[in-house]
Amino acid sequence: MSRYFNEQFRKTVEVNNTILSYRDIGKGFPIVLIHGMTLSSCSYYKTVDILLQNGFRVILIDLPGHGDSIIPPKNFSFSIENLSFTIISLIQKLNIKNFHIVGHSMGGIISLYIASVYSRYIKKVVVINTPVFGSPHRLLLSYPFIGEIMELFLGKWMIRKYLASMKLNEKENSVAINEYINKSEKKGFWLMLTRFSNEIFSNEFIKMVKNYKNFKNETLILWGEKDDWLPFTNAQKFDIILPSSKLSIIKNCGHNPHEECSKEFNKLLLNFHIQQIKGIF
Repeated sequence: MSRYFNEQFRKTVEVNNTILSYRDIGKGFPIVLIHGMTLSSCSYYKTVDILLQNGFRVILIDLPGHGDSIIPPKNFSFSIENLSFTIISLIQKLNIKNFHIVGHSMGGIISLYIASVYSRYIKKVVVINTPVFGSPHRLLLSYPFIGEIMELFLGKWMIRKYLASMKLNEKENSVAINEYINKSEKKGFWLMLTRFSNEIFSNEFIKMVKNYKNFKNETLILWGEKDDWLPFTNAQKFDIILPSSKLSIIKNCGHNPHEECSKEFNKLLLNFHIQQIKGIF
């Protein structure tokens, strides 16, 4: 586990009526990493050091309610536009004018929305196993009372089941596994996820999907071939639609390639950004 996930590197900021936890490390060109639903910024623990070694300033953000970020008040919207605005509000507080953005799963669609609406900030975009056309089926947590059941009885079991599907070595990845389990036990976590599941695919998301053909940013689409939730045919279709994209399929890898297949993932990520960084320094 990277030392940068120690408590001493964690910061908090109040933005958009909630409090976000984040880490801001390094002094190079900024790259913002957005994690997926139920996880935290800790999911990039195998990527942070390699980015720093190659001259990037790394911004790791815990989405509202996730990781060490607080559970937002009930009037907080988990729509894609409000989550994106929350992240941009943090970026503005950090006085960052331009950055690359990387997003996994639900964090990927947030990254795409930020690049679409706040394009003046964004250089390059990387999306990892992302539901770019919406969820292929109704999300479990969007059903009535599932959040309450998870909150009371099954939350830890659900997280362990998800982590087992990633085939993470429990000894090698014990810090990250404990992070996900411990943060899922905070009061209100699963009820927060039901709101997230029901609200993120808003009308603004639908508009964004219809406008993919006009997407301007250079985009890397990274996809674990063995994803049980999102078939890589979605990635192929997305790659055809986007004007300036590159598709890289990681074989024998599932939904979380940055954790499951980090060596190949990091190589592809750096190859995509290395020309940019050479042009800056």
